[in-house]
Amino acid sequence: MPSRSDKRKVVIYARVSSRAQQSDLNRQVAALSNLYPEAEVVSEIGGGLNFKGKKMLG
Repeated sequence: MPSRSDKRKVVIYARVSSRAQQSDLNRQVAALSNLYPEAEVVSEIGGGLNFKGKKMLG
C-alpha cells in the first residue's frame, strides 16, 4: 500500500457475475476493506468472462 505521503489513490474492485452472489460480493468487499481501510470501494454485479465491467472501465 502506498505511503501516506504518496498521492496515488487506492481502489478496491470487487465483482460477481449474478445477483444470486450478492452475499459473496458483500464478503469480498468486507474482507478487502479490512485489509485496506482507507481505500475507495468499487463493486458491481455483471456476467461475462472479460474485464469490460462498466465500473472497471469508467
